[in-house]
Amino acid sequence: MTEEREQNEKYYYDVHTRIFKLLGLDDFAVGEDLAVKIADRIEHARKEHPAKEWQGKGLNWASMALLDETDELVNAVIHETPERVKDELLDVIAVAIRMYNCEWEDK
Repeated sequence: MTEEREQNEKYYYDVHTRIFKLLGLDDFAVGEDLAVKIADRIEHARKEHPAKEWQGKGLNWASMALLDETDELVNAVIHETPERVKDELLDVIAVAIRMYNCEWEDK
């Protein structure tokens, strides 16, 4: 194995370890599980609402999508179980990531 490849593998290992520990409050397994849940929710969101539904709609439209998800989260906090709240939090995260990635822009 080349030195450059070893450095790349160490870098990716360090990044993944850092992300998973941060997401899991220093518990790697918990963080890894949360990262998988977030990835699954983003995949689900993109199947339910493909990029073509977002493209060209603009930042205001994307902000309204986030606001809708936030409203659902607030409703869950008031009326639902902690598990339902976590489910809605994943929706908020998925929409926020789609906004961060500018899926609302013309491509």
